[in-house]
Amino acid sequence: MKELTLFDRKIKIPSPKEIKNWDSGFERELYEFCFNFIPSEGVYKPYLDVDRFVDKHRDFYKFNLKERMSFYGLEIDKDEEDISEACDNPDEFLAQKIIRFRLLLNHPYLVGIFSNISLKAIHSINNAKYILDLENIEPSDFKDILLFNKKIYDQTWNRTLSVSEGNAGNSSIGQMSESLFEESFKYLMDNTFFRVTDTQLKSYGDFVVMALPNNLWISVKSSNARERLLASGFNTDIIGIGFFKSAAEFSDLRIRNYQKVGFLALYLPDFPVNESQLKKNTDTYSNYIETRRKKNKGLNPTNINGKEFIRPTSRLFSDLKDLMQVTKLEKRNTTNF
Repeated sequence: MKELTLFDRKIKIPSPKEIKNWDSGFERELYEFCFNFIPSEGVYKPYLDVDRFVDKHRDFYKFNLKERMSFYGLEIDKDEEDISEACDNPDEFLAQKIIRFRLLLNHPYLVGIFSNISLKAIHSINNAKYILDLENIEPSDFKDILLFNKKIYDQTWNRTLSVSEGNAGNSSIGQMSESLFEESFKYLMDNTFFRVTDTQLKSYGDFVVMALPNNLWISVKSSNARERLLASGFNTDIIGIGFFKSAAEFSDLRIRNYQKVGFLALYLPDFPVNESQLKKNTDTYSNYIETRRKKNKGLNPTNINGKEFIRPTSRLFSDLKDLMQVTKLEKRNTTNF
């Protein structure tokens, strides 16, 4: 067992002998190889460079991932080899994919010991759950999860990202937002509240709650609203959620446009979502309310039901819970949402 520290958290890295179940001999060999680079104690930071698993690099680790997989009778699967022909660093990208699929899925606490790797939402979230000792994620955990992931991301890259890596990172931010909210919705979700997986329907929203007179669609965006959130509206009942950084995006004119296309509410973070807000001990929701007060805007905007249009994210779960408590669909409606 080794023990590293991130902020005030102790992160335990089990030794290979402490792990009983391995998916393959390759997984064990790769874990043992990486474990030897980690100090017995110290800071939770990168100790291995994924680029150095590529044999063309001068400081190659002499651990050829594809050859070692082949030794154990393993083949690169479809997800791992699915690399675009336009990728500008396919060898490095493949090494990152193998590390993610073959190591980090089962051992998320290793996420922070690698540099130069594009991570998926599942890796980042599982790592945060391990560090924070969370079985379930609630909205009150978002602040700490975002803080830890920001710190780990800042340590991850010691070179300029390729275009492909940058694009992968952008998609991961959106996936991170959706996945965090899905985790917090987990104990409300059933066959009437589910994530939208059909790509033809994703333009309507990312989640849907069945109700009358219209289903309630939930559109998740990452850090900026812009027109992407507005494009989700189709004159149906919809709410917008996300880790929005700027209250300035939610002008009266923009809010009227949201209302015209069917939005019932926008939930703004009432917790810091970036380093600037953390230092100032503020958040997007508070900034929005304070800006309206300073401009003497009067009452906050309301939706078609006469309810608050701009709401704090901490209220999202209780609002959905109140709607879901009506289990009979013929009696569940959004007219009081």
